[in-house]
Parts: sequence; C-alpha cells; structure tokens
Amino acid sequence: MATQILLVISLGHLALDMVSGAIPVLLPYWQELYGLSYTATGMLLLIGTVASAILQPTIGILGDRVRTSWLLIGGLALSTAAFAVALLVKNFWVLVAAIALQAVGSAAYHPEGSKATYLFGGNRRGAAMSIFQVGGNIGFGLSPAITTFLLGFGFLAPVLGYGILGAVVVALLAAVYGTIRARETAHRRTVQVQAGNGGEDRWGPLALLLGAVVLRTWVHMGVNAFVPLYFVSHLGRPAAFSGTLLSTYLLSGALGSLAGGPMADRVGRKPVILASLLVPPLLLALFPRVPDAWLFPLAAVAGFFVTSSFPVTIVYGQELLPGRLGTATGLIQGAAVGTGGFGVSLLGVVADHWGPPAVWPVLAALPLVAAFLVALIPKTSAAEAEAAGSPARQ
Repeated sequence: MATQILLVISLGHLALDMVSGAIPVLLPYWQELYGLSYTATGMLLLIGTVASAILQPTIGILGDRVRTSWLLIGGLALSTAAFAVALLVKNFWVLVAAIALQAVGSAAYHPEGSKATYLFGGNRRGAAMSIFQVGGNIGFGLSPAITTFLLGFGFLAPVLGYGILGAVVVALLAAVYGTIRARETAHRRTVQVQAGNGGEDRWGPLALLLGAVVLRTWVHMGVNAFVPLYFVSHLGRPAAFSGTLLSTYLLSGALGSLAGGPMADRVGRKPVILASLLVPPLLLALFPRVPDAWLFPLAAVAGFFVTSSFPVTIVYGQELLPGRLGTATGLIQGAAVGTGGFGVSLLGVVADHWGPPAVWPVLAALPLVAAFLVALIPKTSAAEAEAAGSPARQ
C-alpha cells in the first residue's frame, strides 16, 4: 500500500465528514429557530442526501470515462464553504440550499476518494479502504463533541474551526494530486489494454449488497439524527450529554471501520458484513430502556459493529464490478451516503405519529433485514473468491 497517499486521502475524508457530522448536531438548533416538526427536520437531511444519492453514481460512471480526480480538492472546498453559509445566513431557504451544496461537495469527494484508495491499495484493498474509512469515521465521531463545544462560543466558531481545517487539508491534497493523477492515468491504460478480460460483472449480487447498504445507512444516519433529537428535544437532556453519547457511538465506529477491512482480507467479505448486522439490533432496542450508565457501553459496541462493514462493502462492490470500478464505487457510496436522509425522514414520520421512543425498535429491526439480503448473495461470487485467494490472505 502507498500509505502516505492513503493517509492524505483519509485526512480529507476526516475533514469532509467533520462538516457532515456537524449537521445532525445542529438539527435541534434549526428545529427551534425555524419552528420545524420532526418530519420537517428530517427533511433537511433528505434534501442533501437526495443530491448525494444521485450525484455519486453519476460521478462514478463519469469517472470510468474521463479524469475526475480533481474532485477530491473541489469537493472538500465546496462542502466547507457551504457549511459556513448554512451557519452564517439566517434564512431557511438559504439553509436548504447550503445543505444541498454541502452534500454535493461530499458526493464529489467520496467516490473519488474510494476509487483512489482502491488504486493505491495493492493486494490489501480491505486494509487500505479501512484507512480511508477510518478518517471519515473519526471525523463523524469527533464532530458532535467538537461542534457542541464550538457552538458555546457562537455560530462563528465552528465556521472558523472547520474552515481552517478544510483549507489545510485542501493544500495537502493539492501537494499529492500529481501522484494521484498519474496512478489514475496508469489505471486507465491498463483497463484499455485488458478490455474484455477484467472479469465478469455481477449485477445481481451487487443489487442485494446495495439493498443491505441502504438499510444499514438508515440505521447509522438514524442514530446520528435521533440521539440529539431524542435526548435533547424529547427528554430535555443537555446538548453536551447527547454530543458525548453520539461521539462515543461514532468513535467506536472508527475502531470498527479500522478493524473490518483487514479482517475481511483474512476471512472474506460476507462473514464480516453479516457480523456487523447481527450484533447491533438488541443493543439499539435497549437504548430507551436502560439507565444512563449503560448507554455509553451500548453505544460503543453498536457503533463498532455497525461501522465495521463500511470499508468492506465498498471493496465488495468494487470486486463485483471489476470492469466498472468507478460505477461500482459510485453506486456503493451513493447508497451508503446518499440514502440516509430517506431513512431519517421515515423515522421522523414514526416519531411524529407514535413518539420518539418508537424509533428505536425500528432501528433495531432494519439490520436484520439487511443481514437477510447479504445472506442471499451467492458464496461463489467473484469478490469472495478473490478475497479468499488474495496474496494478503496467503
């Protein structure tokens, strides 16, 4: 693995997802500021994620045809600038537009970052993707606590903090851009030479994997949104409590993401994905029923397992479409990042009709459905065969 390049790409993922992770924390503030219902508040995430869901596959398909690596820099810059506008301009429709543009920047970075990670991963693609994903997981994990702390100094503080971070990382990405572009060019030449010999594309197994990724994303984004909404808006707990609880969930997820990729290189993709889906349901069902002392260990274990399969599903999808690397990356990333708002909006409807506590049983049931879809993927798929016989495992 080209570790230095991977670390820079991962740092860009961290900076990007610190901005994205701040938005769920800000939902109670925007809910109060604009007098929004739970459903309308969930729609704020939906607005951005619709754009993300559409753009990521589009960018992936485009990336199979033309050079798009420059979107690593452009995506992070746009996301950071849009976040600043969302906080500084007190107008609901400007907020809607800014959240959409932030999602556009995120949609531009994620597939390009994942594709570059695949290209620099060598024979340890799972481990390489874990390095990329753990940057985003750490960013999401740190964001609730840091955003809550910075908001104590006013809305200008997170704008300055995340703006400086984004500018520094953009400079680092610019410094290594030439190397990334050269590797992408070499890959294109290889694909052209080996056209027709890149392996069979397996769309059926990919469709099952995408369905599981969508449901897992609804769980992950649902926890992100409803920890603040449930504990702050519904129970009246301090924002610092929900921020710390959410950070516990997300930072544990960073450890899970770091462990999941290397483990999948050793034992295969499906076992790791199934374990990540079968452990969390009981833990999530217990969230509204246990004392505060139990909430943090429950959040830690649930976050570890839910997020452990994030890098694995990306590599799995890439290996299922070996002849369309950009397309596979865009589809998986679009499902993983771009559909969360749909789930949050549906959970918002549940909360409005049956109360916020009713959200937790729904969150507990979704991973079981996702596990069923993964179990239907044939064991003889190209991805499993490649994982089992890879040099990393040997």
